[in-house]
Amino acid sequence: MSTHDNKIIYLSPFSLLFFGGDISIQRDQDQETVTVDVWIMFQSPAHTAHLVKDLREELDVLLEEKIKSPHPVVWNDRGSKNCAVLSAIIDLLTTEETPAGDRQ
Repeated sequence: MSTHDNKIIYLSPFSLLFFGGDISIQRDQDQETVTVDVWIMFQSPAHTAHLVKDLREELDVLLEEKIKSPHPVVWNDRGSKNCAVLSAIIDLLTTEETPAGDRQ
């Protein structure tokens, strides 16, 4: 019996950026390098890098609020900040392209 599964699992960049560790951004010529936990790096236009980092910070705040005061998100209230943050993340995750071999 093996304790290891030798499968390679594709994790999307947005999944790592939103649900991985700490994010930092460094300037690299005309692009930004977005780093997750010091060792996972992505190249991105500066504007995109900062938008993703801001959205991640909003997600972290939302999760802290949910831990302190758990209540459901009102999904039909598109004007609420929580709904806007979660909807934006869901849209990014569900529309992100995957490698051709991983499509099912």
